[in-house]
Amino acid sequence: MALSDAVKAAISRLRTFYEGTKPYNAATNPGGLQNDGHRVNFVPALQDVGAVVAAAADLVDQAAANAANSPKALRVDSAQSFATSEIAQALINIGLLADSLPITAAQKNKILANLGAAAILAAAVQKTGDTMSGSLSIATAGGGLRLANTNASDWLLRGLTTNRLQFCDGAATVEYFSFGVDGSISTRQVGDLATYINNVGTNNQNAAVNRSITSVRMVYVGDQDITVGYNGGMREDYGASFVTGRSSITSGDGNDIILRAMRYRQLQMYTVNSGWFASYYT
Repeated sequence: MALSDAVKAAISRLRTFYEGTKPYNAATNPGGLQNDGHRVNFVPALQDVGAVVAAAADLVDQAAANAANSPKALRVDSAQSFATSEIAQALINIGLLADSLPITAAQKNKILANLGAAAILAAAVQKTGDTMSGSLSIATAGGGLRLANTNASDWLLRGLTTNRLQFCDGAATVEYFSFGVDGSISTRQVGDLATYINNVGTNNQNAAVNRSITSVRMVYVGDQDITVGYNGGMREDYGASFVTGRSSITSGDGNDIILRAMRYRQLQMYTVNSGWFASYYT
């Protein structure tokens, strides 16, 4: 609180106006107390003392009230104590957890020692690297863990409102892949991974079926009269076919069976890709 003008004036009179060593003179020494000057100045002087003492009492009361609402001042020695909550708040207020704090290591250690904050700092995770013995909880809406790589693209790991765990670029604009609570996996390259695998399997299965022989038949291709050109050498009128029948006659004396014709059928196979085809010899 500020001193009133009346109190300031009383202080000034007590310091320079009242004079106890020289005689009173209304013209040259109006504040003198000797030579009956006390009859004039004693009561006013006593009133000024009362006003100053009352003002001093008010200042003391105000200082006490302010102290109760003010943070503790940090001393340069260790002759003080702080509550745990005060230590934690002090660390935040003066930024001791920031790597960029413009103080020397010795100064920082001295402040920490005075605060008694060793236990609190020992439990804090260091930005330069540390090992955590418990779980890390990021309890913010849309919060995530950003993996900043100065030599490559940034990665952001975050939970989505769709109950999916997403890996995306640092700006959260491109999803690389994500996991759902139902076990589903989605990738930027192929979309839903289960659907992609099923489609690939189905396509490969269909392709294999289309290449596979699904039906076989013996097709009639013709009959060959083997009595024609018998003396001309070997003939293969129906290549890649099989003899499935014959016709014959009995010799005149009845002792021999003479073949006259052979029936040929071709083995054919069927695939979706090629249709019906025969296997030819080489």
